[in-house]
Amino acid sequence: MIRHTVSFTLKHARGSELESAFLEAAKVLADIPGVERFERLRQVSAKSDFEFGFSMEFADQAAYDAYNGHP
Repeated sequence: MIRHTVSFTLKHARGSELESAFLEAAKVLADIPGVERFERLRQVSAKSDFEFGFSMEFADQAAYDAYNGHP
């Protein structure tokens, strides 16, 4: 199993419609073949410079490679 994570902060104002729209639209990542257990995460630790994260799992390297090559 491979876990892929992305941490980020949006340019959009916290709590704005644009922030919500982006996070909602990101759900499309779960539909890419090979993606398992997709999660949208909100950072709560003051130790991190990032506000959000995505996490997803892949069965193996081949599944991750197919995701990584997906347009």
